[in-house]
Parts: sequence; structure tokens; C-alpha cells
Amino acid sequence: MVFLGLLVEAADTSSKFSQYKLSKPFHNLNESVNSGLLSIMKRANLFRPFARDVRKGIEEGTIDNSEILKVGSSVWQETIKAADNAYVPGTFTTFAGYEYSEGSASPEREALHRNVIFRGTGRLPALPFTRFNSINPEGLWDWMDKILRAKGVESLAIPHNSNLSGGLSFMLDDFNGVEIDEDFAQKRALNEPLVEITQVKGTSETHPLLSKNDEWASFELGESIDQPIDQPKGSFIRDAYLRGLALAEKGITNPYKFGLIGASDTHVGGGSDNEEVYFSKIGLLDGTAELRGSIPFSRFYGTIAKVIRPESLDKVDGKNYLALSDRLIQWSASGVAGVWAQENTRESIYDAFRRKETFATSGPRIKVRFFVYS
Repeated sequence: MVFLGLLVEAADTSSKFSQYKLSKPFHNLNESVNSGLLSIMKRANLFRPFARDVRKGIEEGTIDNSEILKVGSSVWQETIKAADNAYVPGTFTTFAGYEYSEGSASPEREALHRNVIFRGTGRLPALPFTRFNSINPEGLWDWMDKILRAKGVESLAIPHNSNLSGGLSFMLDDFNGVEIDEDFAQKRALNEPLVEITQVKGTSETHPLLSKNDEWASFELGESIDQPIDQPKGSFIRDAYLRGLALAEKGITNPYKFGLIGASDTHVGGGSDNEEVYFSKIGLLDGTAELRGSIPFSRFYGTIAKVIRPESLDKVDGKNYLALSDRLIQWSASGVAGVWAQENTRESIYDAFRRKETFATSGPRIKVRFFVYS
């Protein structure tokens, strides 16, 4: 979110930002969007080095941060406008939102992500809260509570993809390593009433090392199936529920008493929630079975890749498989969020989020039946 719209700005040779040296490899990037394998290989792993270079340039003073903020603010306002334009109350509901990435207090910590969802689009800030404001999620919660909520702007954050957090999603201490206290617990409980249990990068319900008697504990774990034994704790939701109960027994508000949703986490404007018709998470890079690395690459393109980028291939039983990313083959078609709402409107659906009247599936659209006994 810090660099919202910045790659497009780098590609546009008429923009001020495109004149920086780090932008030149991205000039007119989309001109080769349909050129097949060469275009795909050109795009693979582009963003992270770019983000690191931009961050370094800001820190060193060689890049004007005000220009980045200007671009981000413009794109953020376009995002809000797009959400409003697509919103048809009673028929199709959209929310304004973005992804916040927690930073790292030490080299051992990974970045953790939260989807921040706003109830409405009135009086939203010119720019969202990002890791440039604070890498500590408590800073995000304070912004949501003391700044936005104080002005009547309601929002919530949804942690996602906790299965790959290395034990950091549902810890028993805070960002700075201090044991969770009542203030922390209340902040998290208020601002994060929901958590994502399944998505394209895997399911975060439990792990075989945590639920040894559950034959389904390894269901679509993705990369987390290979985590060392000391990492699943703090990464999975069943364990988080137990941790929350333990905190409650100590007299502390349970910060992990959350409802559940499923999500896609795709970058293509639609969710691939059926494996039979999986169409991608990130567009060009995984749009076919060959590109995901789940079937052998053709001899023609395999030969090209071997010459241009040999490290992108894995040979198994004498056949070449594309391996632009180790993650692609482990992604799956998942998931879907169910919400018990009175109307298909922002207000009704958001209020159901707040009440935690939600459920998640790994793809099937389940019709839930309720029974009341007196």
C-alpha cells in the first residue's frame, strides 16, 4: 500500500517518477503484455526489488517522498470512487479497503498482512495508514480507533494468511516482545473481530503438529506443511482460540475471540474458488497449469527458458517444470466468505462482520440453515 500506483507511474514515461533511474527498467512495461513466456519471465519477481529500491531511495533522500504520497493519494481516491461506482445496494455490495503490511522489529520477523475494510466511503482519509506510519499493528489500531472512529469513520482489520506467519499472527506477547496486557487485548478485540481461515495460499485452521488426531489437519496447508515444529503455534486459528481462552482465564480480555471468513487474495479482480476452473491468482504468472508448474512445460518453451533463465526450471523424471516461484504450485482455489446479513448493503453486511455472524468455506457456496429451540 505504501507504493500504491507506483509501478504504473514508473511505466508511464511522461510522469515525474519515471525519470528516476530505478524506474527505467519499467518504462512501457505493458507494451509486451501479450508476448508469452518472455513477458512472464520479465515480470517475475519484479515488485519486491523495486519496493526495496524505492524505500532505500527515500531513506537516502534521492527520491522525493512527497511525489510518492501524491501518487498514492490519487490512486486511493480513484479506488474509493471505483467502489462507489460499482455499489448497487440490494444487488452488489462493494467496500473501500486496502492491505496493511506490518513491518519487522527484528530480522527474524516476517511481514504480516491485514485487510482494512471501511463501513462507508464518506470522510475517508486522504491516505490510508501504512507501514511508513508505523510497522507496529498497534499503531494501525490506534489510527482506526482514536483518529477515524473519533470522527465517525468505522473500520475493521482482518488478519490473513496466518498459516505462513511463522508463529507471529497470534502471539502471547506484543510487537515489542512484552507480554500481552489488557490494553493490547482490548485494541485487538475491537479492531480485529474477524480472521481469515482459508485463501489461495493455504488454509489456516490447524496443522498436523497441532492436531495430531485430526486426519484433515493437513488440508491445503500450502507451504506451511513444511514448517519446523516450533512454528505452527501462533500461526493457526484453533491454537489461537486456545490461547485466547488461556488469556481469559488470567482475567484479560480475549483478543482471539474472532469470527471467520474465507477470501481469495487474488490480484486479478476475481476469485478462483473452483480448482477445475482455476484461472489464476496473479494473472500472467500463473494463468495456466504449465505456468503453475503442475504439468511439464512444453519442449519449445522449455528450451527457451533453459537458455534465458535456467534457474526457472525444475527437472522431475526427465521433464521440465516451470518454477518461477516455489509458491505457485502450492496455491489452491479457495475461499469464500458467508455473511448472515438482513440486506445486501454495506451497512448490513458490515454490521454482520462486527457481530461475527460469518462463516468460511474452501470454495463451495454453502446454504446455512438455522434452527431455534425453545
